[in-house]
Amino acid sequence: MLVKKIKLEDDSWYNLKLDVPKFAGSVFDNRFILTIVVSRSWVPKELGVNNDTRLIGIRIGEISFIK
Repeated sequence: MLVKKIKLEDDSWYNLKLDVPKFAGSVFDNRFILTIVVSRSWVPKELGVNNDTRLIGIRIGEISFIK
């Protein structure tokens, strides 16, 4: 079930809040799956950012859960 679709169009930092419906979690363990799909990627070393050679699509700084 798609809860929300967000399009990030530049290199800015975003603070995003996703409201997860109560029925999305399992009745037994109250867990859900967050899937991130990217259409383009980059390598930090190729851009001179640092020596990281991993193929990166998005950088997530912090995930927090608020009731």
